[in-house]
Amino acid sequence: MPTSRRRAPRSRFTVAALILGAAACFSLPAAADTRLAAIRARGHVTCGVVARVAGFTSFNTSGRAIGFEPDLCRAIAAAIFGDGEKVAFVPADAVNQFKSDASLDLVARRLTVTLQRDAGLGLLFSPVVFYDRTTVMVRTESAVQDPAALARRPICVRASSEAAEALVRHFSLNKLELTTVPHPTFEAAAKAFADGACEALAGDLSQLAAERAGRRDLAILPQTLSKEPLALLTRAEDVQFAAVVRWTIYALIAAEEMNVTAGNIGSRRRDPDPDVRRLIGESAGNGKALGLNERWAANAIRAGGNYGELFARHLGADSPLKLERGPNALWTQGGLLYAPPLR
Repeated sequence: MPTSRRRAPRSRFTVAALILGAAACFSLPAAADTRLAAIRARGHVTCGVVARVAGFTSFNTSGRAIGFEPDLCRAIAAAIFGDGEKVAFVPADAVNQFKSDASLDLVARRLTVTLQRDAGLGLLFSPVVFYDRTTVMVRTESAVQDPAALARRPICVRASSEAAEALVRHFSLNKLELTTVPHPTFEAAAKAFADGACEALAGDLSQLAAERAGRRDLAILPQTLSKEPLALLTRAEDVQFAAVVRWTIYALIAAEEMNVTAGNIGSRRRDPDPDVRRLIGESAGNGKALGLNERWAANAIRAGGNYGELFARHLGADSPLKLERGPNALWTQGGLLYAPPLR
């Protein structure tokens, strides 16, 4: 007959450890609120930017940050404070600067989402805000329509850049002879191309479009040499604030899909679509889940418009860049933009 074994009593140390572990679990939301609480106490969001590419970020003569990226930061400030002007813009030249400078809440500066940045640096990207790509710009008089026609012809490019790597990969895979003229910066490469030192200029579509603005003698080739999805950057430990950033971007995308604009949002309060009423805060719940006022999304939309309005004003038809929506169109229009349900 087998003998029964009495279970040894748990030591006080074990019980205490379990209690402390449970307490730590229940304290996670408070820890996650640190960044958002600090922003509220400070009275504004601090957004890191780089003023290199017109349309994305620049400063006007009065020192005001203008462009697609500053307006995304204003939308986030409006979601938190109800006022899109409660944001300070500071230079953020490198990812390492963001990591070491705790005063920066987020960065909006044409950063490509990559695995090593996302998983290897303790950082967290927002949803993609612009699907960029590496490509090549040529003079229209050259009649070049494909990068293959540039074999053995000089291409200006910034050295040690994603564009330089993309050129090497594309020409190598297609067994084409590549001739590059490397420069320390994209601006230097662009100047060399403008001066006639090269027959083409390689870079991101966003960069090339800014160089092409207002000119008819330049053409950007349609071929994609590498994918460069751009997003805003937060810290992985700032859980609640990262959620605010993430869902503010989604709200701007959803607003375009629902045709909720900065101008008509007031007239949509009694809309028959329950998704619209949830979006603009007529139906409660979303604001509480984020720790914000129920009108958070409505305030973000009022600050500068829905995603489509932001794109048209800074990058698209109403801007000097004249970029087509392409992959940055809504999923309902053949693009890649898609917002999960806001409920």
